[in-house]
Amino acid sequence: REYFKQGKIEQFRQILEEGSGPEIDEYYADVKYERIAILTALGAFHTFLGKVDRAPQKESHFKDATQYYNRASRIDETEPSTWIGRGQLCIAKGELQMASDSFKIVLDEDENNFPALLGQASVYFLMGEAEQQHKKSLEHYRNSLDLYKKALRVYCNCPAAVRLGIAFCRYKLGQVEKARQAFQRVLEVSIISFTGQKFFIYDKYIFLTNVT
Repeated sequence: REYFKQGKIEQFRQILEEGSGPEIDEYYADVKYERIAILTALGAFHTFLGKVDRAPQKESHFKDATQYYNRASRIDETEPSTWIGRGQLCIAKGELQMASDSFKIVLDEDENNFPALLGQASVYFLMGEAEQQHKKSLEHYRNSLDLYKKALRVYCNCPAAVRLGIAFCRYKLGQVEKARQAFQRVLEVSIISFTGQKFFIYDKYIFLTNVT
């Protein structure tokens, strides 16, 4: 993770790929969590690259991410981090309902799972953006706002960049002053910039903020 934050992408990739080879599966068959963590980190990495790259590299990265998540699922199909990663991948591909289904699987087991709350909140916001009917779009924004606020209650020390979601929801709902206050809080966080995209890292997850 530190290599990634420092922009040492090849070193980051090399370390993870060395830890995900077939010989690792053979010799460390009983070490489930660590193997899943490596595979989901690679899935998140390729999801990120697919988000920032252009076709045809984009589809290649999404395909690689899918394969890593499939391998992780074969180790333990109930592991939350795999479903969260799949949800992030579906968001990147624009498959919002599939993303929502993935996050809900996690939230049905643990309603306070922070990454799943963020993922589902972002899905609702994007659904609001895509909705043609004004009343339905407002409902999506309200649902998104509720989940972002819940995420802050669950993890009060989360990166202030999470407040971007709250700020945009309030703006879309016409709550201009509250939106301004939330945007002001965002300025207090250090947001990493890489290839023109903004993102922050929580645990092993890479969250794109889609802010230019």
